[in-house]
Amino acid sequence: MGRRGVGGGGAYRRADTPALAANAHLLRADSGFCREELMVWCEANRVDYLFGLAKNTRLVAEISAEMAAARAEVRATGRARKILCIGWSLS
Repeated sequence: MGRRGVGGGGAYRRADTPALAANAHLLRADSGFCREELMVWCEANRVDYLFGLAKNTRLVAEISAEMAAARAEVRATGRARKILCIGWSLS
């Protein structure tokens, strides 16, 4: 499966994702394009994808542990992180 990500907007920069190979293909799209058929096609064709999704209860629940860790890090360091990558299953 390809790397998958969700985000709440903002610009994608290759420097923010060093694991992405220089010759990798990446599809960045807003939530209107977030369809299972497109994700399946991307995975079958080795295209990484990133969809900007609106906040919803399922996503909030999925990243609750990461958000708690991020809040603790901000309190400890005074610095926030810009990127949050999570794996997402179609099933």
